Amino acid sequence: MHCSIVIPSSATVKLKSRSCIDGCLGPSVVIYKWKRDRCPNYPSKGEIITIGGPLLIHELVLEVQHKKGLDVSSGLTLKVLPESYVRSDKTVEKLIAYYQSKPGYEPCGDGSIKMMADTEPKNAITPEEAYQGDYRYARAFPAPAESPFVTNGLEAEEWWPRENVHMGQVAGVAADQYGLVYAFQRGERRWLPSDFGSDHIFKKRNRAIQSDVVLMMDPDSGYVLHSWGAGRFYMPHGITTDHEGNIWLTDVALHQVFKFTPDEMKHNKIKPSLILGERFQPGSDWKHFCQPTDVAVDSNTGNFFVADGYCNSRILKFAPNGSALMEITAPSNPDLPADLRTFIIPHSLALAEKQQLLCVADRENGRILCFNSTTGEYDRQITSEDFGGRVFAIAYNNEEDVLYAVNGPTNEEYYRIKGFTIGLDSGRILSEWTRPAGSQEQFIEPHDIAVYSGTVYVADVGANRVWKFWDEATLSNELWKNQLWKY
Repeated sequence: MHCSIVIPSSATVKLKSRSCIDGCLGPSVVIYKWKRDRCPNYPSKGEIITIGGPLLIHELVLEVQHKKGLDVSSGLTLKVLPESYVRSDKTVEKLIAYYQSKPGYEPCGDGSIKMMADTEPKNAITPEEAYQGDYRYARAFPAPAESPFVTNGLEAEEWWPRENVHMGQVAGVAADQYGLVYAFQRGERRWLPSDFGSDHIFKKRNRAIQSDVVLMMDPDSGYVLHSWGAGRFYMPHGITTDHEGNIWLTDVALHQVFKFTPDEMKHNKIKPSLILGERFQPGSDWKHFCQPTDVAVDSNTGNFFVADGYCNSRILKFAPNGSALMEITAPSNPDLPADLRTFIIPHSLALAEKQQLLCVADRENGRILCFNSTTGEYDRQITSEDFGGRVFAIAYNNEEDVLYAVNGPTNEEYYRIKGFTIGLDSGRILSEWTRPAGSQEQFIEPHDIAVYSGTVYVADVGANRVWKFWDEATLSNELWKNQLWKY
C-alpha cells in the first residue's frame, strides 16, 4: 500500500522516517520539513513523493515546521491517507488539487507583493441584508487608498460544510481545543427591526426557537456530529469555547450569558452550570446586561470577559464563579471625536494571553481596541480605511501572533466585504481574503470568526452558513488531532 503526497512548489523538503519498535502495531512516522529560510532547490511543480510500507498508512502522521530565519515559528501535523483513498476522500483530493494549481515559483521570504483580485462577479445577485441590531451610528468613511504590499492570505474550502447541513441565521462560530467546530444559529427565527421595543425588551417572549441552535461539526468532513439547544434560546448571538471544553453562549433577547460544561452539552441538560443576567430584563448594573454579544475566557485564571453589548457600551470582567471584577470602557481621549470616546456596539472579543491583551471589535466605530487584560488599561488601537467603518468580529491566532478580522456591509459600494489578517504587534494588515472570484457564493454579512491553529471559520448571518478558510502556508485544514499521534 502506498501513499501519495504532493509537495508544494515553493518549498525545500527533507524526509526521514522512524520505524516502530518490534511488536509495535502503529505506523512509522514521516517528518516533512517546510523551510522558508532559503530559496534554492525547489521541487518541480506538482511533484509527488510516494511513501509506503506494510502498515496502515492511513494513520501516518506528518509534522510541518515553518521557519523564519533560524527559528521554527510553528509546528503542525497533517493526516496522510492511502493512495486508494485519494479519489474518494475529499480532503486528499482537495489537497492535491490545491498544490497542482500553484505556480512553479514563489518569491523568497514572506512576500511583499500585492495580489488582490476582484472577488465579486460583476453580475452578482446580492441577497437582502439581514437586520443586525442598531445601525443608527453608522458613519460615512472616505474611499480606501490603495494598500501597498498586501498579499492574499487564506484559501477558501469550497465544499465545506456538506450540502445537507442546513442552518438559519448563523450568528456565532467557535472551535474547541480538538478542532471541532460549533455554529450558533437561529433556526426558524430571523432578527427583525420590530423584535425589540425602545426599552430593548424582546417582544416574542412566548416562543423559544424550536430547532437545535448549537451544531457541532467535524472540521474535516463538514458533517454535523451533534446538535442541541432546542426550546431554550430566543435570539442566539455569541459562542465561545474555553480551555476546559466549556461552551459559553450569549442570547441578546434573553439579555443573558450561559456556560455549559461538556457533560451538559452531551446530555442536553436544561440548566447550564452558570447563568449571568436576568431573563428578558435589560439593564446596566453588574447583575444585568443589555444584548450581550460575546465572551472571552482566560485559560490561565478562568476569569472571563463579556462584551455588553448592543445597548450598553462596556466590557465586564468576571471571576470564574461569576463575581464582578472590573469594567472596561473605551478610552476617553479628549483629542478624539465624541463618538470615538465610547464603544459603539462592542461586538467581538479576542484574548492574546501571552501579551495580556484583550482586544475588542468596536463594530460601528470600525476599529479594534486592545486593553491590558489584568488592569483594563487601554493599550492600542488598530484601524484602517480598508475596514470600511465597521469591524464585526476578531479572533487571535497565538501561533502566528495575528488577529483575523471581518468587516461588514456599508452604504459605500467601493468597500468590499472581506477578511483581514493583522499583525498584532505592528497593527498592519498583512493580507486580505474573501470568497474566490467567480464563485456563486460570496460573503454577504460576516458576523463572527473563529480560528483553530490557522484554520479560520467565518459565520455569515446573511448567507446562513459557516465558511472555512485555511492558510496556504500551514495547510491547517489537514491537521491531524494531537491526541491521535502514533509512533
